[in-house]
Amino acid sequence: MPPACCRIFWLVCFISACGVGQSTSAHADVLIAGRCSRTNQGTTTSSALLIHGEIRKGDATTFTTLVDELARDIRCPQVGSPLNPVPMIFVKLDSQGGNIIEALAIGREIRRRFMVTGVPNANMECDSACVFVLMAGVNRIGGGKIGLHRPAFDPAFFADLSPTAARSRYNTLVEQLRQYYVDEMGGSPEAFRIIMTTPSTSIRYLSQDEMLALGIVGEDPAWRSTTKRSSSNATVASAGLRSPPALRIAEISRAVRPRDTVCIPTDEPA
Repeated sequence: MPPACCRIFWLVCFISACGVGQSTSAHADVLIAGRCSRTNQGTTTSSALLIHGEIRKGDATTFTTLVDELARDIRCPQVGSPLNPVPMIFVKLDSQGGNIIEALAIGREIRRRFMVTGVPNANMECDSACVFVLMAGVNRIGGGKIGLHRPAFDPAFFADLSPTAARSRYNTLVEQLRQYYVDEMGGSPEAFRIIMTTPSTSIRYLSQDEMLALGIVGEDPAWRSTTKRSSSNATVASAGLRSPPALRIAEISRAVRPRDTVCIPTDEPA
């Protein structure tokens, strides 16, 4: 077991979401990257948000505030079924990850409003917790780098448990993340397997073919079904795009460390 001072340092690291090689600002840059407007040809462009840098505590609140601001713009085109129109907003991602709890909250807001997500440029990157945000989009645009690995669980969270109890708790946490990725967001079980089998101290970058094959880029199947039936009276929710019961976020938040924290011990199991 690591010394008590190190365990305390891990806890401080989790609370403050410290990181190595990450932005030193209090939050990721979550900002409006474009507002909807009409072109000379009479078409209307969508609004856009950008999440840049490490995702930290408080970013989900900032994100929701900006989305509310964009949603009030009556010029914005509406998408969805006739009974459930929503503003068209594109969320651009350029983040190497960070606080998984904030990422899940941002992801649920994206899915609730049926936004599009993407890593649209070759010089942009979405890794680690950022992938959980990316998967929330009803349509996910590729172009940049996408990297997968499993969250780093704080050993102190399992310190007072027997090996059997520690394994049971670990499995519970993993299952809750799986429910978000696969059940809520319709992600590929194979992609989630890759996430959980790639050590948190490493990263698995995907090829363009893998992104497509694993469903990390492309349309959500339920969304595709909805848009094809847009002339019917079915709402978006009735096509399967709904939010299942929330995960036990408080339990996950006590166990998950941010990516690349300085407090990861050198002898952490792979």
